[in-house]
Amino acid sequence: MVLSARPRTGGAGTGKIWGSPAFAFVGIGWFLATAILVPTGLGVWADRSWDTEPWFTLLGLSLGLAAGLRGAYQQLQEILRRQRSADDRARGGEKR
Repeated sequence: MVLSARPRTGGAGTGKIWGSPAFAFVGIGWFLATAILVPTGLGVWADRSWDTEPWFTLLGLSLGLAAGLRGAYQQLQEILRRQRSADDRARGGEKR
């Protein structure tokens, strides 16, 4: 796909770049970062509040890593599934 510096004003193909795998990978990165940082941050806050260092931090980090990796894996599988179906449509629907 060739990208033009001049934006399109409508018609077929408008907005196709937003559905590209590159933007999906950016979304996976944001998801992973958020899934890890939020529970870890909550764990740090809980440890400071209740003087339990490092237990809640480790719990938050573990839960965040598990949830983040699981979600990233599922999102990656969806990207690959969409790419395979697009490739099949481009080949005219022939089976591998």
